[in-house]
Amino acid sequence: MNIYEREYLSAMVASCGGDLRKAAGKMELHLSTLYRKLEKLGLKPPRTSGNCQGPGEEPLH
Repeated sequence: MNIYEREYLSAMVASCGGDLRKAAGKMELHLSTLYRKLEKLGLKPPRTSGNCQGPGEEPLH
């Protein structure tokens, strides 16, 4: 895994307000795969909720 993947995963999880299920769906990953990738990268999801948007996308209303 590289720094780009770490930044991408971190940005996607943050853009979904920490909702891993939404982030996994947006990235077309199985939820367990996202957990595994986050664990390998040493990332911990934030504990907030919010709109799910990709990097550079407008917030959903």
